[in-house]
Amino acid sequence: MSDRQSLNDIAKASARSSFYLFLGQSISTVLLAVTTILIGRLLGPENYGIYTVALTVPSLLLEVSDLGISSALVRFIAKLCSEGKHGEATRLSKIGILFKTLTSIGVSLVFLLLSGEIATVILKRPEISLFVGVGALYLLGQAILGTINAIYIGLDRTEISGFLVNVQAVSKAFVSIILIILGYGVMGALLGIGFSPLFTAVVGILLLLRVLKRFRQTNTSNHSSFLEGLRPMLAYGTPLYASNLLVSLLPQYYGLILAYFVSNEAIGNYATAMNFSVLVSVITTPLATALFPAFSKISIQKNRESVERMFRLAVKYTSLIVIPTSIALALFSKELVTILYGSSFNDAPNYLSLYALHFLTAGLGMLVLGNFFNGQGDTKTVFKVGLVRFFSSLILSPVFTSFDGVRGLIVSILISQLASTILALLLSKRIYKVEIDFSSSLRICVSSFLSAMVIMVLLNIFTISILPIKLLILGSIYIATFLVVAPLIGAINREDIQYLRNSIEGLSIIRPFAMILLGFEMALLSLVKR
Repeated sequence: MSDRQSLNDIAKASARSSFYLFLGQSISTVLLAVTTILIGRLLGPENYGIYTVALTVPSLLLEVSDLGISSALVRFIAKLCSEGKHGEATRLSKIGILFKTLTSIGVSLVFLLLSGEIATVILKRPEISLFVGVGALYLLGQAILGTINAIYIGLDRTEISGFLVNVQAVSKAFVSIILIILGYGVMGALLGIGFSPLFTAVVGILLLLRVLKRFRQTNTSNHSSFLEGLRPMLAYGTPLYASNLLVSLLPQYYGLILAYFVSNEAIGNYATAMNFSVLVSVITTPLATALFPAFSKISIQKNRESVERMFRLAVKYTSLIVIPTSIALALFSKELVTILYGSSFNDAPNYLSLYALHFLTAGLGMLVLGNFFNGQGDTKTVFKVGLVRFFSSLILSPVFTSFDGVRGLIVSILISQLASTILALLLSKRIYKVEIDFSSSLRICVSSFLSAMVIMVLLNIFTISILPIKLLILGSIYIATFLVVAPLIGAINREDIQYLRNSIEGLSIIRPFAMILLGFEMALLSLVKR
């Protein structure tokens, strides 16, 4: 198989993975949002507060207990399967599940035994120790489920991963709401959130046994022991785990900084703005997740030309999606906040518009660089980049927040993200000699800003008072304008359209609509050529 054929196959697999992850995450996000609203309304403010506090420590421990195994499973399984070593991939999957199950049981038991002390000393609420202890179920189930999802991603079976996400969302909604209605209150809600990942993990394991059973047991002469199989995963995952742990601590640190420098009202507006970042993460998370196994399948030492091309195209195509989306988020921030939260959150739209600039670093490879390093097995570089982001935020955020409140904090976040992305870009060039296509990223930014300028003019003209209708009309015009401008200034070319056509061949659900859209882009390019 030629390098070009290999790259096309990987592109198809990545497009398929991104689509199913996006579909699963989008549906589950809606389901979980509705469930959260219903639980909040049924419990009331005080009990909902107890429910939220009881889950604080388990959620934090979930980040601490992974040890990088999930990421290691994605990388090694994707690599082994691309080499036809399905027997080794099967054994590695079993080792990963066994290790995470044992460690999760240990962490959950310790948490359960110390739940009284945690409620008294850390949470300052000794009366909720029983509720805190129930969080051990959530900790156990979610840790095992995360491992199973990592295996499916490595196997390129993201349709099952997307299915499991929705099984968890539905089971959480069903059990929590039924138990609350039956009079179990906070305990019912916590049992629902504890039961759902455990139930989903069982479903995931049963499906995984069927998937792995289909593999031919090739390359099974190397019967590595449990420790021999675990050792390389820990060596790979530890730097990545340390980096992710540091970065995961930043939101809590930002909360402390804001609590010290700004008012409760300003914090409320900031929290509201941050809630909208989920709209972009629904897009960015599937894209980034699919890129990880893609870069794990081919080594730059063996296929330099293919990896370099895939790197440039990955940056370009993620930018084509993320940059116009982030500009739209900034552009329609006021309408979005008003529709969902009302007009009392006066500063939230400004905070959201400023924070949306954070996603423009996708044009510099923000979503691609980490997955490129991880896919090549270079987690030490990821750790270095994570350190830069962590320490720059640690130093800059209190300084900037003291001068300009929430806006200052957001600016410090933008600077730390930009600094870490530029460092990753420089390291990718120095270590691997790969570079992004700056011209393409610039053209995509220009297309997005020109489209935004058209909407800014129309915003002053349109007098529609019904905001959802106004948002729908102007949003459609923004998308249409971008689709016209992008090919006209060279942000999209004929090669891109052909490549995208090949990538979506296996996606029968969206292929008809996508082909019409790509045909329109090709027609515009033909007009430009004339």
